Amino acid sequence: MTFFNLELINNIETQCSLGEGLFVNQDDVSFVDINTNKLYIFESKSLKSFELNIKPSLVFNINDKSINLFSEFGPVIFNRSLQIITSNNDSALPHDITEYRSNDGGYINESLIVGFMHRKAPEKYQGYIYKVMQNQYELIDDSIYIPNSFIQLDKKSMLISDSLDGAIWKFTFDEEAKLVSKELWTKLNTRGKPDGGCIIDDYILISLWDGASIIVLNKNGDTLQYLSVNALRPTNCKFNSKTSELWVTSATEGLTANQIKKYPESGNTFIYKLIKGYK
Repeated sequence: MTFFNLELINNIETQCSLGEGLFVNQDDVSFVDINTNKLYIFESKSLKSFELNIKPSLVFNINDKSINLFSEFGPVIFNRSLQIITSNNDSALPHDITEYRSNDGGYINESLIVGFMHRKAPEKYQGYIYKVMQNQYELIDDSIYIPNSFIQLDKKSMLISDSLDGAIWKFTFDEEAKLVSKELWTKLNTRGKPDGGCIIDDYILISLWDGASIIVLNKNGDTLQYLSVNALRPTNCKFNSKTSELWVTSATEGLTANQIKKYPESGNTFIYKLIKGYK
C-alpha cells in the first residue's frame, strides 16, 4: 500500500558531517552541522552558511530578524543582519557540559523540550530531557541514551525516540507541560535507527539513520511504508505545507569508504516533492 511518494527536486551539496536541527516553515529553512559548528540558512532560493563559535544542535524558531538555536550552552540567538550570536542564558545547565551536548528538541504546545546526549559514549551514559522555560531547566527524563525526534503527536503528547535501541516513547504532559506518563509507543528493529522527524496529517515520518529511508507510521505506531532517500544516514525531515516539499538532512559521520561509494550524496540536504498517494 502506498501512502506517499517522493520526487527529488533539489540535491543541495552541503556535505554535512552531521546535518541536524532542521526547521522548516512556509518561508524559511534553517539547519546546522553539529560537528563543524555551522549554521545554514536557505533564503531567496540560495543557501548561506555561517561558522559559529558554539556547537549548535537545533533550530527551534525563525523570524525576519533572528534564528533561535539550541547549543551546548543552552539557547542562543543568531542575529540575521549582524550575523552574530547573542545569548540571554544566565542559568547554568544542570549537568556537566563538558560531557554532554544538546541533540534534538521540539515544542509541546508553547513549552520547549530539549534532549542532551553524552558527547563521547552515548551507548554507555544515559542522556537527559528537559523542559526549558525562561532559562530554567526542569528535568523530564534521565533514562534515555540518544534522545531524538520530538514530534508533537497531539495537544498533550510527544514522541521522543531513543536512537540507541530503536525505541520510540510517548511522553504525555499536563497543561503546564508537567510529565504525566511515559510509555513505549513502538520499537523499530530493522532498517536503521530513528532520528528526527515530523507529523503530516495523521502520519508520522521519521528519518532512519543507517536505513537510507524515512519510515511512515500511523498514530498507533504501526509501520505503513518506507520512503527511500539518497543518503545512508538521513538525520531529520520536515514538511513545508505551502509547497508540499519534504526537506531531509543527512550525515557522513562514521561512514566507511565503501558506504560513501554506495551513497555518494550522503551529507547533502535534499528537497523532495511529497506526493500523497493514500492507495
